[in-house]
Amino acid sequence: MAQDKADLQTEMDPKDVASTNAPPSVSDAAVSRVAQLVAQAGAESAFDGASLGIGGLDDVLAEVKRRVWTPLAAPPQLLQELGISPVRGLLLYGRPGCGKTLLARQLGQILSPLRPITVVSGPEVLDKFVGSSEKNLREIFDNPPDIYDYFRIGEPDNGAAVASAALHVVVMDEFDAIARARGGRGGAGDQGDAGVARDSVVNQLLAKMDGVEPLSVPTMVIGLTNKRSLIDPALLRAGRFEVQVEVPPPKTVEQRQSILQVHTAVMHQAGRILVSDAPPNSPAQQLRDQSRREEDEEDAPLLTYDELMQSIAEECEGFSGASLAGLTRAAASHALERAVNEFMTHSSSYSINDCVVLWSDFEEAIQDVKAGLGDSDWAEDDDEKKEDEEETDEINASDENDNKVADDAAP
Repeated sequence: MAQDKADLQTEMDPKDVASTNAPPSVSDAAVSRVAQLVAQAGAESAFDGASLGIGGLDDVLAEVKRRVWTPLAAPPQLLQELGISPVRGLLLYGRPGCGKTLLARQLGQILSPLRPITVVSGPEVLDKFVGSSEKNLREIFDNPPDIYDYFRIGEPDNGAAVASAALHVVVMDEFDAIARARGGRGGAGDQGDAGVARDSVVNQLLAKMDGVEPLSVPTMVIGLTNKRSLIDPALLRAGRFEVQVEVPPPKTVEQRQSILQVHTAVMHQAGRILVSDAPPNSPAQQLRDQSRREEDEEDAPLLTYDELMQSIAEECEGFSGASLAGLTRAAASHALERAVNEFMTHSSSYSINDCVVLWSDFEEAIQDVKAGLGDSDWAEDDDEKKEDEEETDEINASDENDNKVADDAAP
């Protein structure tokens, strides 16, 4: 049979052999064009936190840009000569409320400028019927969204070549729901029937990310989880979720100030925050001028916008990005409540459109958010992390002891 196959290949016209595959020139041109578009999408200030509406994550953005975006934007020929390829998976992990979902959505638009990203939550994939969860997962990978019409217009092949080379980004929130370690902790296999069904989903995910059959288009999965320790180790190896980046809560005053400025930028531009550098002819400037006429000139001067944000950030140690966003909403609600009350009692001389957020509103908002957080929220996470570290140390110590016993017993 091998000889017959060799004879058949010898008899075939080389032109016939070439026609069975897409012309290399067209494929290479499409891949190069996609790389150029990705490079344009991530150029200049695209990875700047302020441009993305994300504060306090400059280090995270820099690492993702270097390890994920740069290979996608590099010339394909250069990647071949370096012997590398773009990563297939990015895992963003960290405490709740630190901006993982927002970050993933913004990154997806930069990494996949030619087609819409697919956003799915882990529990949405799971189904009570046998085999349906695996089918839902296959549908996500096998049926990517079509590229935008803009990239099809004027193309001789209606954009087919570009569509085959355009990256498909899949954002999986609550990733641990479908990617938990198989067989129970330590391979004990004590999860019952539900665990067996979930193991099958993990197997399907492994096959799609790095299986024998190639996917129809290049695909990258961005997984989001609060606890990386729950993810199956096979998914975390190089070649799958090779890039794993922690999205931490803001730890410095500068990081918290950056987040606050993202969430209060519109408020300040509209002149709704009482600061010394309020925009001209804004409600905040009018209130400032009125206060200067009515009060003693020796009163403490107003802070600038940046000074106010820094003062608030100094009072918010331990706040996550979501907590800081909630703080700005709470401060606005206090200001709005005061404006409504003033309008109800002095409707003839006061308009509800004169609503301005004061420093006292932010102070009350800080207390509101602190009451919602509680004192033990971060302590519980720290205790769990400490327990994991202690358990790892115990396992390592046990292994070292076993090795020592084996060495002593050796002749």
